[in-house]
Amino acid sequence: PRRWSPRSENTLQRALAARVKADALTFATRWRASVVLQAAARRRLGVRAANALRWRERAESEAAIDTESEDLAAQPLAEGLEETLVAVADRLHSACDASAGTKAAVSELAHVLSEVEDGACPALLRALARLDVVRPLVRLLSTVEPGVHAHLVHIGLSALVNLADIGGALLVRKANGLELLLASLESGDESVLFLAAAGLQNMLSTPQVMRDKDVMAKLVRCDAEGVLKHLCAHANASVRRSAAG
Repeated sequence: PRRWSPRSENTLQRALAARVKADALTFATRWRASVVLQAAARRRLGVRAANALRWRERAESEAAIDTESEDLAAQPLAEGLEETLVAVADRLHSACDASAGTKAAVSELAHVLSEVEDGACPALLRALARLDVVRPLVRLLSTVEPGVHAHLVHIGLSALVNLADIGGALLVRKANGLELLLASLESGDESVLFLAAAGLQNMLSTPQVMRDKDVMAKLVRCDAEGVLKHLCAHANASVRRSAAG
């Protein structure tokens, strides 16, 4: 058997100390690696969650279309229309004000919605949902002063009226356009009254909106029926017809 000397004992102690140190370093390295991996996993989960949220918002926007009115043989967007809608969306998102550029963008959107052919409506609605055009438009119309920017309010409301008419009532609903139309029923501007009543008529002609209990509750709370009945006696014939519709 090997004999132990003080020197060999010291050697053993140093070896044991080195082993403990190595084990400690290994643990620290593993711990640091674990932290890095966990952080990376959290980042990946965060990215996935963010992506999932974006896809959910996109799916909700896609779902906010009156599919019951869609044509199975839907036409694609007309050439150049995608670029026009992108420009309108960029303007409404970047400068939601009553400037000349914003007025031009709203006018362009109103023109597109008034001229679109029936077969092209589904593609147009999906593009508007994807580009998130309706929400900033409603926000703009809710913030500008109608008496000062009457023309802008008129063309903006006409865009919402036509949008609801071509199957986009749910897009208007999701963008809080219903609340805007209900508030507009109190306006002293006859054109605003006409457009608000026409917009409500188009909104409530959509089955998904009619079945929405929240919509019905809002109509009851603001006494929309009473307001429309009052407008049926309005001096302006166009307002009367729109309210009676």
